Amino acid sequence: MNIRTVLLGIAGTAMLSSAALAATAEVHTGNRPASNEQMADRCATLESQYQSAITGHIGDAAFDKAEGLGSSGTSECQADEGTIGAQKLEQALADLGIKALD
Repeated sequence: MNIRTVLLGIAGTAMLSSAALAATAEVHTGNRPASNEQMADRCATLESQYQSAITGHIGDAAFDKAEGLGSSGTSECQADEGTIGAQKLEQALADLGIKALD
């Protein structure tokens, strides 16, 4: 009887773990583009929005931080690290008080 209970517990834990991992993977991908082409388009959109925004904020308190993040994000996007680059560009825009366009 004890062995049967242990085996059922192990099987139940394995099934719950698989479901939890699948849910975690779905949360992390979220609304991000799936393909390299989509990510390149996302980076291009954010880079363009950042370039337009930064010129209007020269001298602002957040300018230096946003400029560093924007430059780093652009470099990441160009190095095929689009997810990281997009996050940095989004943060640079947020630091300037601008919501990134989807």
